[in-house]
Amino acid sequence: MDYPKSVLFVCRGNERRSPTGEYVWKKLLVKQRYEHSNKPDSTKVYVDSAGVNVNSCSENYNAKQMTRELGDLAETIFTFNRNLEAELIRDYHQSPSKIINLEVTDRWPCGHPVLIKELEEKLMPYVQEWYPKKD
Repeated sequence: MDYPKSVLFVCRGNERRSPTGEYVWKKLLVKQRYEHSNKPDSTKVYVDSAGVNVNSCSENYNAKQMTRELGDLAETIFTFNRNLEAELIRDYHQSPSKIINLEVTDRWPCGHPVLIKELEEKLMPYVQEWYPKKD
């Protein structure tokens, strides 16, 4: 099976949902015995996160601003609501076919156990389908 070799998580400010999504995705990949990287690499799954409005809503100096180039690197983009999905299509010229809307509200801080559990439940079916467990 051909699986996405590059996955991007995008929220508003790259402070809560997208970095937690990145963390959960990497954790699930490891469970399936796949390697991941923060840089595009032909042998590992590239996983990253960004925000569409980092400059105005982020207090985190490590937050990454979404760009068209960053989106173009991703084979799959996970986002968290319809507004973000529409922005990715309109402002960053991303194909609707590669965007998956997880419908996760912005109510928990980054790494909160409730947010991690919700993302694990929503992301696990994709991981299991795309990355069958290696022996």
